[in-house]
Amino acid sequence: MVAMGNQRDQVVRGLCCGATVAAGVVSGGQVFALLGVVPAARRLPLRDSARLHQLLLTRQVDRYLRPLSAAAAVLAAGAALLGRGQQRTLAALGVAGVAGVLAVSVRRQFPINAAIDRWDLSERVPTEYAGLRACWERGHALRTACGLAAFAALAAATGSRSPGARAAGEPTTRATQMLKEP
Repeated sequence: MVAMGNQRDQVVRGLCCGATVAAGVVSGGQVFALLGVVPAARRLPLRDSARLHQLLLTRQVDRYLRPLSAAAAVLAAGAALLGRGQQRTLAALGVAGVAGVLAVSVRRQFPINAAIDRWDLSERVPTEYAGLRACWERGHALRTACGLAAFAALAAATGSRSPGARAAGEPTTRATQMLKEP
């Protein structure tokens, strides 16, 4: 039974680790956009800002954001379902953070990105761009916070031990432990 528990703990830790990596890549990209791309776009004329949005914040990002967010959600959900104690709680918080990223992305960011990506900016910038950009920036700040929360919770879950989990070299039962005591 102990061996089965250790296998389960290893599976949960592997799920947490995979979810942490996926959430880390997503949140890292989000932080870069929030702290690097958004301030740069604000300093540009509207046409250049809209073009930058088309080039960096639409299809390029969506190509990895969607599958990695989904992977983080599935892996974290598996860890939350199989985990125990604090590890389960932390994995569930990771699921909630990734769900926040996905909800904001699907509801706000992806539709705005799709609209901006369809624009032909050769003649003029649509008048609604300034408002859409402000809305996108607020949504992006929110999903970045959710992404960082997910990453932190999943990293903590990866480092957490399930109740009853043994560390390497730790005795498997109380009887074995008693035999090793002087």
